[in-house]
Amino acid sequence: MSRTVYPKPNLRILREGVGLSREKLARVIDVSSATIQHWEQGNRPIASDKLFQLAEFFKCSPEYLYGLTDVENDCAALSGDYVVVKKDSLTGSEELLASGRS
Repeated sequence: MSRTVYPKPNLRILREGVGLSREKLARVIDVSSATIQHWEQGNRPIASDKLFQLAEFFKCSPEYLYGLTDVENDCAALSGDYVVVKKDSLTGSEELLASGRS
């Protein structure tokens, strides 16, 4: 039986580039940390809604995020100062997840 192989996304590069753990990124986009791990390893495809959510979060193209291109010059998460905040949609409270210079 053959196994379906999915593109290995640049998600881990981006996540580690901004200093986020799998757990923190999972909380930001409302998935499990195991799901993040499966995506990073190319074991499961990234659902289109989550792909676009991640691309917006990391300020990069979906193609770069999904590993279809290595062009990272338009990826804001890989250069400059950054702040990663999770905002609770019900209470409006914000939680700082990471900050620094990538």
